[in-house]
Amino acid sequence: MNVFIQWIIPILAFFISVISLIFSLKSQRLQNKVNEHEIKIKEYEIDKIEKEKEEENKSYIEARVIKVNSNN
Repeated sequence: MNVFIQWIIPILAFFISVISLIFSLKSQRLQNKVNEHEIKIKEYEIDKIEKEKEEENKSYIEARVIKVNSNN
């Protein structure tokens, strides 16, 4: 029992910590990708809003053809 406590439990704890570290690194990489995509989406939304504002501010030019009848 003494050998079990001295060697097996610390070795198991070490392997569990290594596995935890691996999962943590993978989740951190995934979180970084999500953050990059969020930034791209926000930039796209900002560009879209700016384009809509530019479209609203453009002058609307309308040409009408009017036929004038002259009764001579």
